[in-house]
Amino acid sequence: MIKRIKKISFFINKIETIFNNFKLNLFINKVFLFKKIYDQNNRLSLILEYLRFFESKKMAIILEF
Repeated sequence: MIKRIKKISFFINKIETIFNNFKLNLFINKVFLFKKIYDQNNRLSLILEYLRFFESKKMAIILEF
């Protein structure tokens, strides 16, 4: 379980890096507000939030583990 949480955290950090590179500050700020509400176990919802945003912008991201 802990290994899985670490993997999810790594995944989120990778996505955040991509967001910072794209300088999508407004969306990042919005997500960080929600992020404070989520605890470690519910951060998967945050991943879905990021991916939905990219899908709406017709962007494709390939993330490797």
